[in-house]
Amino acid sequence: MRNISFLRKVYLGYLGRVYTFAYFSSQRRFLGVKFSTLLKWVTTGLVIAAWILDWGGVVLGITLFLAVWVRWLYWRAARAGYSKFIADEAAVIPTAQLDPLPANRRIQLRATGTFCLNDREEYVLLRPAEYWQVPLGEHIVMVQSGRDRFLYQFFNASTLQEVQRGWLIFGSRPLDTLAVTFLGRWGPSASDYGQAFYVGGGNNSDANLKKNTIYFTFQDGVEQEAVWHTIVSDARRARQ
Repeated sequence: MRNISFLRKVYLGYLGRVYTFAYFSSQRRFLGVKFSTLLKWVTTGLVIAAWILDWGGVVLGITLFLAVWVRWLYWRAARAGYSKFIADEAAVIPTAQLDPLPANRRIQLRATGTFCLNDREEYVLLRPAEYWQVPLGEHIVMVQSGRDRFLYQFFNASTLQEVQRGWLIFGSRPLDTLAVTFLGRWGPSASDYGQAFYVGGGNNSDANLKKNTIYFTFQDGVEQEAVWHTIVSDARRARQ
């Protein structure tokens, strides 16, 4: 992130920590109640106490601001998917020969975005996943949704819109990430997963097609580069 200013880095560090706190407090429970809900109740209770017990206008104003800020924070974090992608404007695809992965070579990563199974779709954040490309050209992402449960996304050169290299803002440090934007539509249930979960290709003017962006986060820079080259190489071949 050398091309990003110091102040912006400070802000992104703050944002990553806020998103992390909002996400985990929304997932964890105490006596069956989410921690995020408890926090909202506590801040609301402070406002009521400050008003009834006449703690003074300053204290009432502070507690009211805190209660509003907490609700806004959770609303904003949920709307953003508890993360933010920052594109690396300095990232340039090499002009030399690309080095794509061989067909069916699976890469372990963590996936963020909307994935589906039959008629069900779910937003996931940094879930364990596998990416690979089949010999016919379809790119497949399989995301772990639970024990022996998986969600999927599919795209190919004709539905790919853009692939960007950058960072996912979540946690204490930016995470090396690829953002893949494509057009897709959900298909009818079928025994073959390629038809059951996604129908690629076809006429991109179809009203059922919708733009979707999913994010691949890597611990290994070599694997990130390989997946990046694979997607770009496939897109270049399709344009030739």
